[in-house]
Amino acid sequence: IKTMIKYGYSHIPVLNENKLIGVFSENTIFTIYNSDHNILNKENIILNDISYYLDINNHQTECFAFIHENYHVSKIIKRFKRRKENNKRLTIFFITKNGSINSELIGMITPYDALIK
Repeated sequence: IKTMIKYGYSHIPVLNENKLIGVFSENTIFTIYNSDHNILNKENIILNDISYYLDINNHQTECFAFIHENYHVSKIIKRFKRRKENNKRLTIFFITKNGSINSELIGMITPYDALIK
């Protein structure tokens, strides 16, 4: 969290062997506090303690999309401008070789990267 604040990161991908297994975000803390704030009282929290909240399918207010490495920038901008997909805010495009969640993560694009206002 200190590193996120220091560098202005809002989301951190959680990887296992270069494959995305979850996302830690500012919203993760709020969701944990709202659901089971006793976890936050632990002195040393490890990722396994909050793994349920990191799962990309368990984010309550945000969603993530997977795209292949040749996905056109105009499509990214158009989807970010829509703001919501499935009643959740589209927060990050994760880039993989073939656009699959099961592929190695190459990179990610946020609305700030795409200069969406």
